[in-house]
Amino acid sequence: MLLKKIAATNDGILLTPFNLENGVSIQVGKEIIASEYPNRRNYTKWDAILKNCINWGYIEQKNKDVYALTNLGYKYVDENEDIKEIELCGNTFLTPESLNTSIHINNRKSPSSLEGRILESGEVMEDILGAIKTNLENSFEKRILYVSNSVSDNEVALLRTDYKKLVDINEFGIDTSNRKVIYRLCGIAIFKRKVDEFLNQNVVVSARVGDVLIESITTFDNWKSKSYANNVLSAEEYECTIWFKILSDKDNLCKVQILLIEEY
Repeated sequence: MLLKKIAATNDGILLTPFNLENGVSIQVGKEIIASEYPNRRNYTKWDAILKNCINWGYIEQKNKDVYALTNLGYKYVDENEDIKEIELCGNTFLTPESLNTSIHINNRKSPSSLEGRILESGEVMEDILGAIKTNLENSFEKRILYVSNSVSDNEVALLRTDYKKLVDINEFGIDTSNRKVIYRLCGIAIFKRKVDEFLNQNVVVSARVGDVLIESITTFDNWKSKSYANNVLSAEEYECTIWFKILSDKDNLCKVQILLIEEY
């Protein structure tokens, strides 16, 4: 059980580090519980458990990749330390109403709450809360703000999901001499309006990565929402995720081609 694994460590910390080979991992102490690759199915189960533990207040996010067990989480573990793992009855679909008849506890008493039952098994939780989780994720899906004409719809989908093909600047930094790599940057960018000699509106996007300033001119018409673009320009600074390739660099100024901009 995830909460028990975290509670067994001295610091009560869970990490979600990222690397190019395995994508995002879920790690407690030295144990890698699950990684996006090569077994994404197993990863999604543990990711669902983590998100629901956060929603219920058992785990809190300390920063981007660090999570900690809360007082409520420790209390849950202490009160349910003798509960054995829940088993599924074959492939039967489990609803809240059928929990009492569809789940068996090995040699011990039943957990005291529905949340307790769900937390003991990622598969049970997926069956019961899968539809709710999907609806919530769709409702709060991050909005694409800008797409370059050079990127197809299929490539957009790959950029947003296949982290193996990207270099995450926040994790690995930037190599200004590499013209082949696609970089992803999450953070604050500066947005300014620019009108060219043909009176076409453009949006100049810049962001600082250490001592390096990246800069790109994006076509205003390629922004998905003109009103959203105008609001971003009005704010000037905006936190977002940017995918880009380096075109040139000189004196710590990198001219880049932005492929995609998404809400952070």
